[in-house]
Amino acid sequence: MKKWVVLLILFSTSIPCMAQRRMSSNPPSPSPGDVISRNAYSNVNREDPLNPKINGELNPKKLPIDYATEYLLSHVQSYPIVIFNPQITVTDSIKIPDIQKIRIIDGRFDIKKVGFFPSDHSFQEKSLFMVGLQLQGNLAGWLKDNFIEKNIVMDSSNTSNRELVILLKQFWYSFSASETLAAKKILLCTLHYRFDIFSSKDAGYYPLKKMEGAFSAIYNDSKVYNILTDSLLASLKKQISTIHYSGFEKEKSWINAADFNDYCNKDLKSIQYIEKNKKGLYASYEDFLANKPIADSIVFIKKYNNSGFTTIYASQIAPYQKGEPLSGTKAWGYYDGASIFLNIGNGFYVKLILSGEDYLFLFLKNMGYDKIKKELQDHLYINDTPYKLLKDFTKQYSLIYKLDFASGKLH
Repeated sequence: MKKWVVLLILFSTSIPCMAQRRMSSNPPSPSPGDVISRNAYSNVNREDPLNPKINGELNPKKLPIDYATEYLLSHVQSYPIVIFNPQITVTDSIKIPDIQKIRIIDGRFDIKKVGFFPSDHSFQEKSLFMVGLQLQGNLAGWLKDNFIEKNIVMDSSNTSNRELVILLKQFWYSFSASETLAAKKILLCTLHYRFDIFSSKDAGYYPLKKMEGAFSAIYNDSKVYNILTDSLLASLKKQISTIHYSGFEKEKSWINAADFNDYCNKDLKSIQYIEKNKKGLYASYEDFLANKPIADSIVFIKKYNNSGFTTIYASQIAPYQKGEPLSGTKAWGYYDGASIFLNIGNGFYVKLILSGEDYLFLFLKNMGYDKIKKELQDHLYINDTPYKLLKDFTKQYSLIYKLDFASGKLH
């Protein structure tokens, strides 16, 4: 039987290599005695929380994200975490010859969670619009306890002192939508993964294989996590059972321990100082990482803020470089010194707030309350999904996305 545990975790500590870039970026958090009231930002009747509009005006209690909620998430940086333990069916053990030990290294950007739970009405009634998802015992510990120790048999007679090393680079559940041939819209849950596999021998490392891909299934309930995790573990078992070490362990492929450590940490180092980037428009994510904007100022053509109940969570802009106008429809995004505004299509930039270590897009549901022209909606994409397909599911779920530091896209 699955066991679900909900914990409230304050994200005040930073993972290694990222702590430096968080030291001075966030304003001071409110003291424990400060109460941020959602009611403080409301000036209309709040008696009917099920009606999005009252007397023609937005009912702010219906809005998942308003000023107060955004402030809490960006300053206090706290939200519930659902701890879960997928029930896997990959149970038959396999023997791996020539291996004495398997070691797992978690080299992901985010080691605190594996996705966001799609909060339904039971969560939203308690104003829990953002709920993180984590495996019991964290990902590396869960894989060791539930996969390696139960499914893998090492060769105890092996004298080569070879160790198999699995470097976790990505493991993330995300949500998208699709449409069947019968024009029925379906919500999909996808597990994105990337594992780099090495052997450790001769005081160094040899690269063996890279596993990268995604598994998807229709989201109905939490059972989907079992299905997706099962699929990944079956693939992982097949991959590591078919490795022929002699073909990879060549002198020219040998990596010393220092270079291997640099490889494990290079992704984290690439984003270590992005909060100190220059304000401006960036043509690509690579340019953003390199701190090379193409425009130094922007003018808002249109602002989206739910009639003033949120900050500007999306906009259309006119960029300028030294006073000369530029086109902003194809750029990756712009940075205002605190938040990233990501272009999700045709120059429609959505706000990603900094919460702990993440840049989060919280406002998908809010978009349904603003008047976005149909011809513009047709060009908007969230997690490679057309917004017009995804928006219908926001009536039932609160779907949260964050910036994938590996690709510069939402996931």
